[in-house]
Amino acid sequence: MHEELYDIGDLATVLAQFPSLRVVYFDKVFGRLKFGPETESLMPPVRQLDTPGALDALKARAESGLMLFASILATRARSLDSIHINDTAHEHDSSGNPIGSWHLIGWLHILNGNRDIGGTLA
Repeated sequence: MHEELYDIGDLATVLAQFPSLRVVYFDKVFGRLKFGPETESLMPPVRQLDTPGALDALKARAESGLMLFASILATRARSLDSIHINDTAHEHDSSGNPIGSWHLIGWLHILNGNRDIGGTLA
């Protein structure tokens, strides 16, 4: 099975090479993305968690990472109009015990000439 990780900037640059790319669909992409140390500071949580559990914190981190990736992709792929994301992960604690799963799905749209992203992942 192919287990490679892809740097978010490199992947966005490759996809930007398709000049007529208007819509892209990602299914279970978060686990395949590599966020370098330079992007960690760009990933503030998308939403505040009142009483975060381990699973909630992991889901919030995934949502922030996917939004960051979508933003970079929107900036580089100038023909892109919409991004659909459907992502799920089964999380485990440090001992390998399952703690649950999370699911994020939604449409993100490029809003303006600044290539801002609109939409939510729920």
